Amino acid sequence: KNSPVYKIGIFAPLYLDSVFNDKGFKYRQGIPKFVMPGLDFVQGAQIALDSLPPGNDNIEANIYDSKAYTQTVPWLIQNKKLDSLNIIIGSVKDAEYRQLADFALQMKIPFISVTYPNDGGVTANPYLAIVNSTLRSHCDAIYSYLLQNHGTDKIYLCRQRGMQEDMVAG
Repeated sequence: KNSPVYKIGIFAPLYLDSVFNDKGFKYRQGIPKFVMPGLDFVQGAQIALDSLPPGNDNIEANIYDSKAYTQTVPWLIQNKKLDSLNIIIGSVKDAEYRQLADFALQMKIPFISVTYPNDGGVTANPYLAIVNSTLRSHCDAIYSYLLQNHGTDKIYLCRQRGMQEDMVAG
């Protein structure tokens, strides 16, 4: 009973503002495909939380829609809605990924990125953990395989132009 309450913020792209209006659910054909990855992630998180042994009432988890129109990630940060979190778990990318990583560094709380396969330009952040293998890890493994199995062959790298492609080529 004297245990502290650990507050978890779970972020996923649910697009709730896109699929609901003041009259209810917008789609007659069912849940749109673009909602499914975020919904699957949240369901998995809920299953994980439900599987904890009884007596772990000291965990408070809140789910946030990272694609909300009104309560966006910057709005949540600016209005101090996330200040009491002890950990952030996010299935986010692009701007939301960067915003949450910067917030985690500023507040000194762990941010677990579960689906973004690269560092998104975030470096030197000891509060960021990338659960997926990073793009660099994939490239290192491919390079190692090529050296071991085709070390004397002539190897060509065909690629498109772009910042990320330059990083992979490097």
